[in-house]
Amino acid sequence: MVDSTHLSQMAKFRVTFKGPHFDVTVAGDSAEELVEEYENLRSELEKYLPSAKTGRSERKQGRIPELGNVQRSGTQAEHVSLADLSIPSQVRDKLVEQRKILTNWQTLFILLHYASDGLTNREIRTLSEELGKRISYSWMDTDFHRRRNEGLVVSRRLPGSKDTKYFLAEPGKKEALKLIQDFGSNKDE
Repeated sequence: MVDSTHLSQMAKFRVTFKGPHFDVTVAGDSAEELVEEYENLRSELEKYLPSAKTGRSERKQGRIPELGNVQRSGTQAEHVSLADLSIPSQVRDKLVEQRKILTNWQTLFILLHYASDGLTNREIRTLSEELGKRISYSWMDTDFHRRRNEGLVVSRRLPGSKDTKYFLAEPGKKEALKLIQDFGSNKDE
């Protein structure tokens, strides 16, 4: 086995693939070599993950994109609608009913909660407009990134793309679940 620090000094490329359970850094001289090395390491690591023991790989769960999807996502703008997120009708109805009193953060928590593959800035703004609760570009560019909100959302740049996808971090997931539970307990309103 070659020492990984020695390998990274000789290789032309070094890439870190971010995943839901682990991050893998590989080095190589070509894109094909990087992908092959990543696939080998990922397969080996998945043997030790709980989801692998139940026979469900991350790819089957839709968390790790196929290479073809990654390449396409950087070259074409895909339109995402609320129907694509599978938001339960009760939650969607509450979002629409309470849109004027919901904060941008609350709207974002709900959207990201139901977007297992994450959402780009543009997708977040498009979906919020569809709900009738517009999240502006300026909010996404300012308040969204303030230090006091650090740790609620994580971002990952898509390989081969300028786009960044956003996902809920654990504190953000708790906020989303609390909000969804509140929607369920306010049935009579």
